[in-house]
Amino acid sequence: MIEMLKLSVIQRAFIAVLIAGAFLPLAGSISLLSGTSFLAAGFAHIAFAGIASGYFLRFNPLLGAVVVTIISAYSLWYLSEKKEGKYEQTLSILFSFFMALAILFFGLARTYASDAMSYLFGSPLMANLIDVILLVVAFLFYLLFVIYYQRELFQIVFSTELSLASGINVSSFRLYFFLFTALAVVLSMKSVGALVVYGLMVIPPSLSQRISKHFSQMIIMAIAFGVVSSFTGFILSLAIDVPVGAAVVVTATIFYLVSFIFKK
Repeated sequence: MIEMLKLSVIQRAFIAVLIAGAFLPLAGSISLLSGTSFLAAGFAHIAFAGIASGYFLRFNPLLGAVVVTIISAYSLWYLSEKKEGKYEQTLSILFSFFMALAILFFGLARTYASDAMSYLFGSPLMANLIDVILLVVAFLFYLLFVIYYQRELFQIVFSTELSLASGINVSSFRLYFFLFTALAVVLSMKSVGALVVYGLMVIPPSLSQRISKHFSQMIIMAIAFGVVSSFTGFILSLAIDVPVGAAVVVTATIFYLVSFIFKK
């Protein structure tokens, strides 16, 4: 185990999983409080259209996933905010359209590259240096955004009407939130997998919400629980040779269930 951790590929994978474990709960905390926790599942599936287009058109699948997911995030905001579409309805339509597009692209490519499975189930060992750098930079930007605008974000998740009355541009903040959530999801997919991104966005914030006393404390504790779950899951995956993403989410779920024992 110790010898494995000395390998650069393992160290890079370790960093990627830890950053994903911090980034997803950070985005998930705002998502949970604002009642948009299904965003993660929607964006994770939408991103597959970008991945599929990358394999079909022979360019970087991660780039395709980022572009498609960002376009979807903006479209969701525009149709919901500017065209008075219903949020859940719009997301469901985008979800269905891009998943159909993904199947179409994979069908046209006549291949289903094994690398594509890393985005579905997670394979941090396949994450390269650029993947890790993008993940770190996006996380730091969102963290600074949340720290700087924590008062406005608290007001928005507490009461949209009060925020509007206070002069806060709720629509712009919602756009930023959609875009950062999209980045959190798509950049974490290679590390923990699309199937478990949703778990990391919901479980650590849910645990934090149970035991925290105020907004900023919930954010800090959600990130801490996410990082601890990711660290534990990564070590377990090396020790017993199981997928990292699954180990991380199972660990996070155990922490959540244990909280019911100590806090009644």
